[in-house]
Amino acid sequence: KHSRQTLSDTIQSSVSRQIGVARLTRLVDKLVALGSLSAPAVAVASYNVTEARYYAQRLIALSQSKANVLATMVDQTKDLPEYDIYQSIPGFSDKTVVSLIAELGDLHRFATSNKLNAFVGIDL
Repeated sequence: KHSRQTLSDTIQSSVSRQIGVARLTRLVDKLVALGSLSAPAVAVASYNVTEARYYAQRLIALSQSKANVLATMVDQTKDLPEYDIYQSIPGFSDKTVVSLIAELGDLHRFATSNKLNAFVGIDL
């Protein structure tokens, strides 16, 4: 029952960063196509619909909470010297850098790369 523009605006406002116009158009097209194929199995006032809405809202709240925790972690680790080193690696996002710092801790505690590999559990 919503227009394509309303769907686009809703999707864009629901994500943390901007989506390109081409991708957003594909998402809206796919959503409209799937919506035209589906038929509701239960009435709008059904408990199943209420439950699905509850879980959808809960998922959105958990996603926002996760984003807040990650932002806090990034703020707390930006002053560490390791942060800039990891950040300089192509393809490493803030989340990847924070995860590495949290998992590995101080890299100076590993005397050799072999000891780091053994800690991580990889065998080159």
